[in-house]
Amino acid sequence: MHFIATRGKYIVFTGKRSIYVLQTRRAAVPRLFVISTLAVQPRIKASKVQRGSIDNVDISRNSKFICATDTDKHVYVYERIGDFRWDFQYFFEMEKRCIKLIFDSRCTSIIFADKCGDVWRSYMTTKTVKSPAKLLSHCSIILDTTITNDNRKLFLCDSDNKVMGASFPETFSFDDYFVGHKSPVVGIALIEQDSILLSVEAEGKLKLWSSSDSKQCIDTYDIFTACHGPARHLYKEGKVCSTKVTEALDRIWIVAKIYGSKEMPVLKLRYLTREMCKVSQVQTDSEFCDMMWNHESLYVYSPESTCAIKKFDVTEHGLVSDSQFNVPKIASYKADLEAFVKFNKSTYIASLQRLSSTDLLTSDNDSCNQEKSLHDLSIEFADEEEVTTYEEAEEEGTSAPD
Repeated sequence: MHFIATRGKYIVFTGKRSIYVLQTRRAAVPRLFVISTLAVQPRIKASKVQRGSIDNVDISRNSKFICATDTDKHVYVYERIGDFRWDFQYFFEMEKRCIKLIFDSRCTSIIFADKCGDVWRSYMTTKTVKSPAKLLSHCSIILDTTITNDNRKLFLCDSDNKVMGASFPETFSFDDYFVGHKSPVVGIALIEQDSILLSVEAEGKLKLWSSSDSKQCIDTYDIFTACHGPARHLYKEGKVCSTKVTEALDRIWIVAKIYGSKEMPVLKLRYLTREMCKVSQVQTDSEFCDMMWNHESLYVYSPESTCAIKKFDVTEHGLVSDSQFNVPKIASYKADLEAFVKFNKSTYIASLQRLSSTDLLTSDNDSCNQEKSLHDLSIEFADEEEVTTYEEAEEEGTSAPD
Protein backbone atom coordinates (compact mmCIF):
# COMPACT_ATOMS: atom_id res chain seq x y z
CA MET A 1 0.00 0.00 0.00
CA HIS A 2 1.47 3.32 -1.11
CA PHE A 3 -0.57 6.45 -0.54
CA ILE A 4 1.81 9.31 -1.34
CA ALA A 5 3.78 10.10 -4.50
CA THR A 6 5.73 13.15 -5.60
CA ARG A 7 7.32 14.41 -8.80
CA GLY A 8 8.67 17.86 -9.53
CA LYS A 9 6.37 20.43 -7.96
CA TYR A 10 3.46 18.01 -7.42
CA ILE A 11 2.66 16.02 -4.30
CA VAL A 12 -0.12 13.44 -4.58
CA PHE A 13 -1.78 11.76 -1.59
CA THR A 14 -5.02 9.86 -1.11
CA GLY A 15 -8.15 9.78 0.95
CA LYS A 16 -10.68 6.99 0.83
CA ARG A 17 -12.38 8.18 -2.35
CA SER A 18 -10.42 11.25 -3.42
CA ILE A 19 -6.93 12.00 -4.70
CA TYR A 20 -5.35 15.24 -3.47
CA VAL A 21 -2.77 17.04 -5.61
CA LEU A 22 -0.62 19.76 -4.06
CA GLN A 23 1.33 22.10 -6.27
CA THR A 24 4.21 23.51 -4.27
CA ARG A 25 5.50 26.99 -4.95
CA ARG A 26 7.21 29.85 -3.16
CA ALA A 27 4.00 31.10 -1.54
CA ALA A 28 3.32 29.91 2.00
CA VAL A 29 0.16 28.06 0.97
CA PRO A 30 0.46 25.53 -1.88
CA ARG A 31 -2.38 25.12 -4.35
CA LEU A 32 -4.62 22.11 -3.84
CA PHE A 33 -6.67 20.21 -6.40
CA VAL A 34 -9.10 17.49 -5.37
CA ILE A 35 -9.92 14.60 -7.70
CA SER A 36 -12.94 12.61 -6.57
CA THR A 37 -13.18 9.09 -7.96
CA LEU A 38 -16.91 9.31 -7.23
CA ALA A 39 -17.18 11.68 -10.21
CA VAL A 40 -16.28 8.71 -12.40
CA GLN A 41 -18.91 6.40 -10.92
CA PRO A 42 -21.74 7.30 -13.36
CA ARG A 43 -19.51 6.05 -16.20
CA ILE A 44 -18.94 2.70 -14.47
CA LYS A 45 -21.29 -0.26 -14.49
CA ALA A 46 -23.32 -0.62 -11.31
CA SER A 47 -21.56 -3.88 -10.45
CA LYS A 48 -18.21 -2.07 -10.48
CA VAL A 49 -19.06 1.00 -8.41
CA GLN A 50 -16.45 1.68 -5.74
CA ARG A 51 -17.28 0.30 -2.32
CA GLY A 52 -13.78 0.13 -0.94
CA SER A 53 -10.93 2.62 -0.68
CA ILE A 54 -8.09 3.97 -2.79
CA ASP A 55 -4.94 2.13 -1.70
CA ASN A 56 -2.17 2.98 -4.20
CA VAL A 57 -1.17 6.07 -6.15
CA ASP A 58 1.69 7.17 -8.40
CA ILE A 59 2.54 10.12 -10.64
CA SER A 60 4.48 9.72 -13.88
CA ARG A 61 8.03 11.00 -14.23
CA ASN A 62 6.91 13.81 -16.54
CA SER A 63 4.21 14.83 -14.01
CA LYS A 64 1.63 14.37 -16.75
CA PHE A 65 -0.37 11.40 -15.43
CA ILE A 66 -1.69 10.13 -12.11
CA CYS A 67 -2.72 6.52 -11.62
CA ALA A 68 -4.60 5.20 -8.60
CA THR A 69 -6.00 1.82 -7.65
CA ASP A 70 -8.56 0.83 -5.06
CA THR A 71 -9.40 -2.25 -3.02
CA ASP A 72 -12.19 -3.11 -5.49
CA LYS A 73 -9.52 -3.80 -8.16
CA HIS A 74 -10.35 -0.61 -10.07
CA VAL A 75 -7.69 1.46 -11.83
CA TYR A 76 -8.15 5.19 -12.47
CA VAL A 77 -5.90 7.27 -14.73
CA TYR A 78 -5.92 11.08 -14.85
CA GLU A 79 -4.07 13.44 -17.17
CA ARG A 80 -2.83 16.92 -16.36
CA ILE A 81 -4.28 19.62 -18.60
CA GLY A 82 -2.29 22.84 -18.43
CA ASP A 83 -0.51 23.59 -15.19
CA PHE A 84 -3.02 22.49 -12.61
CA ARG A 85 -6.11 20.78 -14.00
CA TRP A 86 -6.41 17.00 -13.84
CA ASP A 87 -8.97 15.31 -16.08
CA PHE A 88 -10.22 11.75 -15.87
CA GLN A 89 -8.95 9.72 -18.82
CA TYR A 90 -9.30 5.99 -18.32
CA PHE A 91 -10.77 3.29 -16.13
CA PHE A 92 -10.39 -0.47 -16.11
CA GLU A 93 -10.60 -3.38 -13.69
CA MET A 94 -7.85 -5.82 -12.73
CA GLU A 95 -8.24 -9.52 -12.08
CA LYS A 96 -6.59 -9.28 -8.66
CA ARG A 97 -6.13 -6.39 -6.27
CA CYS A 98 -3.05 -4.27 -6.96
CA ILE A 99 -0.48 -3.88 -4.17
CA LYS A 100 2.15 -1.87 -6.09
CA LEU A 101 2.14 0.31 -9.21
CA ILE A 102 4.69 2.42 -11.06
CA PHE A 103 4.89 4.24 -14.39
CA ASP A 104 7.70 3.25 -16.70
CA SER A 105 10.47 5.77 -17.31
CA ARG A 106 9.07 6.92 -20.66
CA CYS A 107 5.50 7.25 -19.37
CA THR A 108 4.22 4.90 -22.06
CA SER A 109 2.90 2.16 -19.76
CA ILE A 110 1.88 1.41 -16.19
CA ILE A 111 3.24 -1.61 -14.32
CA PHE A 112 1.16 -3.31 -11.64
CA ALA A 113 2.00 -6.05 -9.13
CA ASP A 114 -1.06 -7.86 -7.77
CA LYS A 115 -1.60 -9.55 -4.42
CA CYS A 116 -0.78 -13.00 -5.84
CA GLY A 117 2.65 -11.94 -7.10
CA ASP A 118 1.88 -11.54 -10.81
CA VAL A 119 3.14 -8.48 -12.70
CA TRP A 120 0.97 -6.73 -15.30
CA ARG A 121 1.52 -3.97 -17.84
CA SER A 122 -0.99 -1.58 -19.36
CA TYR A 123 0.11 0.39 -22.42
CA MET A 124 -0.85 4.06 -22.60
CA THR A 125 -1.68 6.09 -25.67
CA THR A 126 -3.08 9.58 -26.03
CA LYS A 127 -6.63 8.26 -26.26
CA THR A 128 -6.83 5.03 -24.33
CA VAL A 129 -5.22 2.69 -21.85
CA LYS A 130 -5.41 -0.96 -22.71
CA SER A 131 -6.53 -3.41 -20.05
CA PRO A 132 -3.39 -4.88 -18.48
CA ALA A 133 -1.67 -7.92 -19.94
CA LYS A 134 0.34 -10.27 -17.76
CA LEU A 135 4.03 -9.43 -17.90
CA LEU A 136 5.47 -11.95 -15.43
CA SER A 137 4.08 -14.78 -13.33
CA HIS A 138 5.41 -15.11 -9.83
CA CYS A 139 4.45 -17.04 -6.71
CA SER A 140 5.66 -14.65 -4.00
CA ILE A 141 4.38 -11.27 -2.87
CA ILE A 142 6.09 -8.38 -4.67
CA LEU A 143 7.18 -5.80 -2.08
CA ASP A 144 8.84 -3.16 -4.25
CA THR A 145 9.66 -2.36 -7.87
CA THR A 146 11.89 0.04 -9.77
CA ILE A 147 12.92 0.60 -13.37
CA THR A 148 16.04 2.02 -15.03
CA ASN A 149 16.03 5.50 -16.51
CA ASP A 150 16.59 4.10 -20.00
CA ASN A 151 13.47 1.91 -19.57
CA ARG A 152 15.35 -1.27 -20.40
CA LYS A 153 15.42 -3.13 -17.08
CA LEU A 154 12.76 -3.80 -14.45
CA PHE A 155 13.72 -4.86 -10.92
CA LEU A 156 11.45 -6.40 -8.29
CA CYS A 157 11.91 -7.75 -4.76
CA ASP A 158 9.71 -10.23 -2.95
CA SER A 159 8.76 -11.93 0.29
CA ASP A 160 10.97 -14.95 -0.54
CA ASN A 161 14.21 -13.02 0.13
CA LYS A 162 14.94 -12.41 -3.56
CA VAL A 163 15.61 -9.52 -5.90
CA MET A 164 14.87 -10.19 -9.56
CA GLY A 165 15.71 -8.38 -12.78
CA ALA A 166 13.88 -8.62 -16.11
CA SER A 167 14.38 -7.04 -19.51
CA PHE A 168 11.90 -4.33 -20.43
CA PRO A 169 9.68 -3.71 -22.36
CA GLU A 170 10.17 -7.06 -24.13
CA THR A 171 9.75 -9.15 -21.00
CA PHE A 172 9.41 -12.94 -21.04
CA SER A 173 10.98 -14.10 -17.80
CA PHE A 174 13.36 -13.01 -15.07
CA ASP A 175 16.91 -12.66 -16.37
CA ASP A 176 18.73 -12.14 -13.08
CA TYR A 177 18.34 -13.27 -9.47
CA PHE A 178 20.19 -11.33 -6.78
CA VAL A 179 20.48 -13.93 -4.03
CA GLY A 180 21.93 -13.34 -0.57
CA HIS A 181 19.22 -11.85 1.63
CA LYS A 182 17.94 -13.97 4.53
CA SER A 183 14.57 -12.26 5.09
CA PRO A 184 11.93 -10.57 2.88
CA VAL A 185 13.39 -7.79 0.73
CA VAL A 186 11.26 -4.74 1.51
CA GLY A 187 12.88 -2.03 -0.62
CA ILE A 188 15.03 -1.57 -3.71
CA ALA A 189 16.44 1.47 -5.52
CA LEU A 190 18.83 2.28 -8.34
CA ILE A 191 21.68 4.70 -7.63
CA GLU A 192 24.82 6.03 -9.32
CA GLN A 193 23.15 6.45 -12.73
CA ASP A 194 21.52 3.02 -12.45
CA SER A 195 24.87 1.22 -12.19
CA ILE A 196 24.23 0.08 -8.61
CA LEU A 197 21.16 -1.66 -7.21
CA LEU A 198 20.46 -1.10 -3.51
CA SER A 199 18.28 -3.58 -1.62
CA VAL A 200 17.12 -3.75 2.01
CA GLU A 201 15.70 -6.75 3.86
CA ALA A 202 13.38 -6.88 6.86
CA GLU A 203 16.23 -7.87 9.20
CA GLY A 204 17.98 -4.60 8.35
CA LYS A 205 20.73 -5.82 6.00
CA LEU A 206 21.39 -3.39 3.13
CA LYS A 207 23.20 -4.74 0.08
CA LEU A 208 24.73 -3.02 -2.93
CA TRP A 209 24.86 -4.94 -6.21
CA SER A 210 26.14 -4.33 -9.69
CA SER A 211 22.87 -3.85 -11.56
CA SER A 212 24.36 -5.55 -14.62
CA ASP A 213 25.79 -8.56 -12.77
CA SER A 214 23.56 -10.33 -10.24
CA LYS A 215 26.48 -12.39 -8.95
CA GLN A 216 28.44 -9.32 -7.84
CA CYS A 217 27.46 -8.10 -4.37
CA ILE A 218 29.55 -4.98 -3.85
CA ASP A 219 29.01 -4.50 -0.13
CA THR A 220 26.71 -5.23 2.82
CA TYR A 221 25.64 -2.88 5.63
CA ASP A 222 23.32 -3.16 8.63
CA ILE A 223 20.71 -0.46 9.26
CA PHE A 224 20.30 -1.37 12.94
CA THR A 225 24.06 -1.33 13.54
CA ALA A 226 24.18 2.11 11.92
CA CYS A 227 21.52 3.29 14.38
CA HIS A 228 24.10 3.41 17.15
CA GLY A 229 23.79 5.47 20.30
CA PRO A 230 20.91 6.03 22.76
CA ALA A 231 18.20 5.73 20.10
CA ARG A 232 19.14 2.24 18.95
CA HIS A 233 16.92 0.53 21.53
CA LEU A 234 13.90 2.06 19.76
CA TYR A 235 14.52 -0.12 16.72
CA LYS A 236 16.32 -3.26 17.88
CA GLU A 237 13.14 -5.29 18.47
CA GLY A 238 11.54 -4.25 15.18
CA LYS A 239 11.90 -5.12 11.52
CA VAL A 240 12.29 -2.85 8.53
CA CYS A 241 8.96 -2.58 6.74
CA SER A 242 9.86 -0.27 3.86
CA THR A 243 12.58 2.11 2.72
CA LYS A 244 12.89 5.10 0.40
CA VAL A 245 16.17 6.25 -1.14
CA THR A 246 17.40 9.44 -2.78
CA GLU A 247 20.69 10.91 -4.01
CA ALA A 248 21.47 14.46 -2.88
CA LEU A 249 24.53 16.49 -1.91
CA ASP A 250 26.83 13.74 -3.26
CA ARG A 251 25.47 11.19 -0.79
CA ILE A 252 22.88 8.43 -0.62
CA TRP A 253 20.05 9.08 1.86
CA ILE A 254 17.83 6.29 3.17
CA VAL A 255 14.73 6.59 5.35
CA ALA A 256 13.45 3.37 6.90
CA LYS A 257 10.08 2.56 8.40
CA ILE A 258 10.47 0.23 11.41
CA TYR A 259 7.62 -1.95 12.66
CA GLY A 260 6.62 -1.03 16.21
CA SER A 261 8.28 2.40 16.13
CA LYS A 262 6.94 5.88 15.41
CA GLU A 263 10.45 7.07 14.60
CA MET A 264 11.93 6.55 11.16
CA PRO A 265 15.75 6.67 11.08
CA VAL A 266 17.40 8.65 8.28
CA LEU A 267 20.77 7.27 7.23
CA LYS A 268 23.61 8.65 5.13
CA LEU A 269 25.57 6.26 2.93
CA ARG A 270 28.93 6.92 1.30
CA TYR A 271 29.68 3.62 -0.36
CA LEU A 272 33.07 4.66 -1.77
CA THR A 273 34.38 5.01 1.78
CA ARG A 274 32.14 2.16 3.02
CA GLU A 275 30.44 4.39 5.60
CA MET A 276 26.80 4.37 6.65
CA CYS A 277 25.52 6.18 9.71
CA LYS A 278 22.27 7.45 11.15
CA VAL A 279 22.09 11.24 10.93
CA SER A 280 18.59 11.94 12.21
CA GLN A 281 15.11 10.51 12.66
CA VAL A 282 11.62 11.54 11.61
CA GLN A 283 9.02 11.49 14.36
CA THR A 284 5.51 10.46 13.32
CA ASP A 285 2.25 10.36 15.27
CA SER A 286 1.30 6.91 14.03
CA GLU A 287 2.66 3.85 12.28
CA PHE A 288 -0.02 4.41 9.65
CA CYS A 289 2.02 6.68 7.40
CA ASP A 290 3.89 6.70 4.12
CA MET A 291 6.89 8.65 2.87
CA MET A 292 8.54 9.69 -0.39
CA TRP A 293 11.69 11.58 -1.37
CA ASN A 294 11.69 14.36 -3.95
CA HIS A 295 15.40 15.04 -4.48
CA GLU A 296 16.63 16.44 -1.14
CA SER A 297 13.14 16.82 0.36
CA LEU A 298 11.35 14.07 2.27
CA TYR A 299 7.55 14.19 2.48
CA VAL A 300 5.76 12.16 5.15
CA TYR A 301 1.99 11.64 4.94
CA SER A 302 0.20 10.74 8.18
CA PRO A 303 -3.54 10.91 7.44
CA GLU A 304 -4.53 10.77 11.11
CA SER A 305 -2.00 13.35 12.25
CA THR A 306 -2.84 16.96 13.10
CA CYS A 307 -0.41 17.86 10.32
CA ALA A 308 -1.15 15.43 7.51
CA ILE A 309 1.87 16.33 5.33
CA LYS A 310 5.28 17.07 6.78
CA LYS A 311 8.36 18.10 4.81
CA PHE A 312 11.96 17.53 5.85
CA ASP A 313 15.00 18.86 3.98
CA VAL A 314 18.51 17.46 3.86
CA THR A 315 21.01 20.14 4.83
CA GLU A 316 24.66 20.66 3.92
CA HIS A 317 25.63 19.32 7.34
CA GLY A 318 23.93 16.01 6.63
CA LEU A 319 21.01 16.55 9.00
CA VAL A 320 17.32 16.55 8.25
CA SER A 321 15.52 19.70 9.31
CA ASP A 322 11.77 20.13 9.63
CA SER A 323 10.75 22.94 7.28
CA GLN A 324 7.52 24.90 7.32
CA PHE A 325 4.98 23.38 4.96
CA ASN A 326 1.39 24.56 5.07
CA VAL A 327 -1.43 22.64 3.41
CA PRO A 328 -4.62 24.47 2.42
CA LYS A 329 -7.47 23.71 4.78
CA ILE A 330 -9.81 21.06 3.39
CA ALA A 331 -12.32 20.85 6.21
CA SER A 332 -15.11 19.67 3.90
CA TYR A 333 -12.93 16.66 2.97
CA LYS A 334 -11.89 15.88 6.52
CA ALA A 335 -14.39 13.02 6.56
CA ASP A 336 -12.68 11.45 3.54
CA LEU A 337 -9.31 11.25 5.32
CA GLU A 338 -10.99 9.91 8.45
CA ALA A 339 -12.75 7.27 6.36
CA PHE A 340 -9.42 6.39 4.70
CA VAL A 341 -7.86 5.74 8.11
CA LYS A 342 -10.89 3.84 9.37
CA PHE A 343 -10.97 1.58 6.33
CA ASN A 344 -7.26 0.89 5.88
CA LYS A 345 -5.37 1.24 9.16
CA SER A 346 -6.17 -2.14 10.71
CA THR A 347 -5.28 -4.01 7.54
CA TYR A 348 -2.14 -1.94 7.00
CA ILE A 349 -0.79 -2.51 10.52
CA ALA A 350 -1.64 -6.22 10.24
CA SER A 351 0.39 -6.43 7.01
CA LEU A 352 3.38 -4.82 8.76
CA GLN A 353 3.02 -7.32 11.60
CA ARG A 354 3.02 -10.24 9.15
CA LEU A 355 6.08 -8.80 7.45
CA SER A 356 7.93 -8.40 10.74
CA SER A 357 7.23 -12.03 11.56
CA THR A 358 8.09 -13.08 7.96
CA ASP A 359 4.65 -14.70 7.78
CA LEU A 360 3.70 -13.42 4.34
CA LEU A 361 0.87 -15.53 3.01
CA THR A 362 -1.61 -14.47 0.34
CA SER A 363 -5.28 -14.99 1.09
CA ASP A 364 -8.21 -15.34 -1.28
CA ASN A 365 -10.55 -13.40 0.97
CA ASP A 366 -9.72 -9.73 0.67
CA SER A 367 -9.60 -8.47 4.23
CA CYS A 368 -8.93 -4.96 2.91
CA ASN A 369 -12.57 -4.77 1.87
CA GLN A 370 -13.77 -4.96 5.45
CA GLU A 371 -14.21 -1.63 7.20
CA LYS A 372 -12.99 -1.66 10.78
CA SER A 373 -13.83 0.80 13.50
CA LEU A 374 -11.36 3.39 14.73
CA HIS A 375 -11.93 6.24 17.13
CA ASP A 376 -12.45 9.72 15.70
CA LEU A 377 -9.52 11.74 14.48
CA SER A 378 -8.75 15.44 14.48
CA ILE A 379 -7.05 16.70 11.32
CA GLU A 380 -6.19 20.36 11.00
CA PHE A 381 -4.72 22.23 8.06
CA ALA A 382 -3.58 25.77 7.37
CA ASP A 383 -5.54 28.36 5.38
CA GLU A 384 -8.77 27.57 3.56
CA GLU A 385 -7.68 29.01 0.22
CA GLU A 386 -7.29 27.95 -3.40
CA VAL A 387 -9.09 24.60 -3.11
CA THR A 388 -10.63 23.42 -6.39
CA THR A 389 -12.52 20.15 -6.66
CA TYR A 390 -12.61 17.97 -9.73
CA GLU A 391 -16.35 18.54 -10.04
CA GLU A 392 -16.05 22.34 -9.82
CA ALA A 393 -13.34 22.50 -12.43
CA GLU A 394 -15.33 20.19 -14.70
CA GLU A 395 -18.42 22.38 -14.43
CA GLU A 396 -16.46 25.59 -15.02
CA GLY A 397 -14.35 24.12 -17.81
CA THR A 398 -11.33 26.00 -16.50
CA SER A 399 -8.34 25.30 -14.32
CA ALA A 400 -7.95 26.47 -10.78
CA PRO A 401 -7.13 30.16 -10.44
CA ASP A 402 -3.56 31.27 -9.92
